[in-house]
Amino acid sequence: CLVGSEMCIRDSHARRPQQRRIDRHASGHREHAIRSLCRMVRMQDTLLETLRSIPAPPVLVFVNSIAAIQNLVSMLRLEQFHVCGIHSEYPQELRAAIVRAFREGGIDVLVCASLLERGIDFDVDEVILYEVPDTIEKVKHRAGRTGRGGRKGRVTVLITKECKILGEYKRLLKSSRQVRQRVVLHM
Repeated sequence: CLVGSEMCIRDSHARRPQQRRIDRHASGHREHAIRSLCRMVRMQDTLLETLRSIPAPPVLVFVNSIAAIQNLVSMLRLEQFHVCGIHSEYPQELRAAIVRAFREGGIDVLVCASLLERGIDFDVDEVILYEVPDTIEKVKHRAGRTGRGGRKGRVTVLITKECKILGEYKRLLKSSRQVRQRVVLHM
């Protein structure tokens, strides 16, 4: 039954049947949280499927925050990937050691944010944009980490309905021919 902005449910499993009131707004927030969690699990599954389909490392995975780097690295380690994260809060010596290990093959998957968008040249055939950045320029720079020096590369982009630059990205895809792109929609 509905009462104002609350919803009543009958708890028939209790010893003494009773009614409980649930605020519809709280219920709506809970439903949104559940949908967000389901979308995150689908994205993680897609990432794992993509990583497992790649014939050989190394792979760069881009996200948008340090927290996302830490979460993704933890998840990928549980899945037995040789993975490391790198971000601007690490001391320079540690960042240099991580980059060296990635170049030498000690790390198969490197999860990063804007720190590695520009300036560092890696020999990678695969880039995954796990989270789409907020500008098309950042997309170009991240995608540009692969397919360098006349080599072919592939970029996989996981897009959610929160993507603010989808129209610009579609135009970029039409005009770009040098890098193969795979787009996965998570709505």
